Amino acid sequence: MKEIAAEVPAAPWRELDRPLILYGAGNLGKMAGKYLRFIGIPFLYVVDANSKMYENDIEWSGIPVLSPSEVSNSDKKNSLLAVCISTIPFNPLFQSLQAQGWECIVPFYDITEVFQGRHPLKNGWFSGALTDKDMRGTNEALSGWADDISRAHHLQFLAWRCLRQEWVFADAPVTTADRYFIPQVVGQFTGNESFLDIGAHHGEVCVSFADIVHGRFKSIVAVEPDSQNLTELSKVFLKHFPDSVRGRINVLDVVISDGRCSEHFFEGHGYTSQLSSLGEKGVVTVSIDDLQLSPTFLKVHVEGWELFALRGGLNTLRRCRPIVAITAYHNRQGIWELPVWCMNSLPNYRFFTRMHGWCGTGLVIYALPDR
Repeated sequence: MKEIAAEVPAAPWRELDRPLILYGAGNLGKMAGKYLRFIGIPFLYVVDANSKMYENDIEWSGIPVLSPSEVSNSDKKNSLLAVCISTIPFNPLFQSLQAQGWECIVPFYDITEVFQGRHPLKNGWFSGALTDKDMRGTNEALSGWADDISRAHHLQFLAWRCLRQEWVFADAPVTTADRYFIPQVVGQFTGNESFLDIGAHHGEVCVSFADIVHGRFKSIVAVEPDSQNLTELSKVFLKHFPDSVRGRINVLDVVISDGRCSEHFFEGHGYTSQLSSLGEKGVVTVSIDDLQLSPTFLKVHVEGWELFALRGGLNTLRRCRPIVAITAYHNRQGIWELPVWCMNSLPNYRFFTRMHGWCGTGLVIYALPDR
């Protein structure tokens, strides 16, 4: 921790002064393409080692998807390559791309900091210098974790957000396949869970939950306010769940915050849809407590509004004492405010954190009640 605080913090990008090329045509690449088209920033093409997989992909219609061998030396020298992959370590990929001749390489999320006035996506935030208050809060969080893997992953997160350094701990591997369902969580499932999924997107986590418990659950409530996401979620549920199971599943199209308030919602942007002053849709938020539910397992992924959501659900949390999984990587609150709030607000819980992605993404806090 002292080593991180002692170094000069990394500085965010201020402008794009080169033609842009995307690297990675998968889910993050598709989101990046949609993002850039929305804010009006052109890009030349996409590079992917498995380019043939995307030849007929409708989401890349009209956009060339090239293999690395098809890229000219001139483009490698003069363009900015935005890496749209967060499921593998960045440093080895960076070194491999440099060896291929690319001269300017950056994680895609970092360049989104340039356009905060046009789009609310903020996964590329930089922490800036850590204050004395940050140091005290972070040390409190580090002391509160239940295992050393949590402390290692917290430091790994800090090193990226503060310094843009990729720290790797051999005994604390990043796992991308078990987000929300680490062994400590699954080990507490009883076969009669009531799952409340705040920020359900297309229902992927609900489906994973049902599969993990082999269909043995009491109820699922999926909360998703984005109308386009809801359409896809309905298709996923219809495909995956038989009629006998769908009777135990409810979908709510409400926006969760810390209480009832009129806000703007940035709609129609997939998993980046969120509360934002840039949004054109007016909504009235509600709290988790307003839902009057009794979850035994709560997952919250709301693009940086997690602390608001938890504050508005404190009565429910204390009444029901659910297993809790909260994303913590969307803003600076993940450094210490969010974990410390959980640790101070939920007595007789054990707290873990895990990195489920690279480039400072995929950090999830887990709160497990003593039972």
